[in-house]
Amino acid sequence: MSASDQVSRAALRVAAAAAAAWWLLLIGLLVVTGIGLLFLAFVHTPLIEAVAWLWGIEPETVALIWIVFLAGLKFSLTLWAGACVFLSLYARGLRRAAAMAGPEA
Repeated sequence: MSASDQVSRAALRVAAAAAAAWWLLLIGLLVVTGIGLLFLAFVHTPLIEAVAWLWGIEPETVALIWIVFLAGLKFSLTLWAGACVFLSLYARGLRRAAAMAGPEA
């Protein structure tokens, strides 16, 4: 197997990993949006007071815990988006390197 074939195969694998990473990012964004909407529905009901009573804290603290949890999820999705961009650019670079190498005998 020639070097350009190996680079082409690596480019295909990295491109597939990038595509899977973008899909996982989309799913993560949908999940975080759903959790955020549930939080908005939850915070305006008496259930937040029940949870606060159960935990022995103030309702505002329960809301703060949810906000910090969502902020952590959003930050991790931001890091994941950076990984997606890196994989996409790396796959593009590998494809260009394979095209420049050309077929070898």
